[in-house]
Amino acid sequence: MSACAQLNYNNVTPAVWACLSELSGSRGGPDPLPNTGSFSAQGYTLAWSYNPPAQTAWVQCTDSPTLVPCFAINAVLESAISSCYASTGASLKSFA
Repeated sequence: MSACAQLNYNNVTPAVWACLSELSGSRGGPDPLPNTGSFSAQGYTLAWSYNPPAQTAWVQCTDSPTLVPCFAINAVLESAISSCYASTGASLKSFA
């Protein structure tokens, strides 16, 4: 399958990134998350980049099983990211 839309975020505080790193590790991904990287498991490949000074980050599913639509993949990613913003008290700020 082709890549899904990239999800972009502002206000990615160190606490939000640490939460995402912990969440990644709990789901079989890298923990700690490097600032830039990619990870593949069970037919999915995720790529990401985090810029700590700018407090911006993006994540993108670059490969997935054919039967799983991008809207479903991005909904799961958005939910996980939102939970980290909420748990740290940071304001969620996504941008196009």
